[in-house]
Amino acid sequence: FPVTIDSVVSPFVVLARVKDSFVWDSRSDNTVKLVFMIGVPFINREKTHLQILAQLSRNLIDDGFREKLLQADKVDEVYNLLDSLNSVS
Repeated sequence: FPVTIDSVVSPFVVLARVKDSFVWDSRSDNTVKLVFMIGVPFINREKTHLQILAQLSRNLIDDGFREKLLQADKVDEVYNLLDSLNSVS
């Protein structure tokens, strides 16, 4: 659900890995293991949000990338994986 907050000054992504996977939507049997929150400044919010979402989606399709996020045991590793998306076009 989109929420508008004027205090966001630069884009960010928050990742939560859940201990026990769960069904997000009862219309699907797919289970959730990773939950992302995307925050963007109000100005250009649609464009920025969609760019981040597209980049995340492209990479999460890759089983290897997704598995690295799930297996990373240090915050630095997760940060570096997500930060590497900045350099991919």
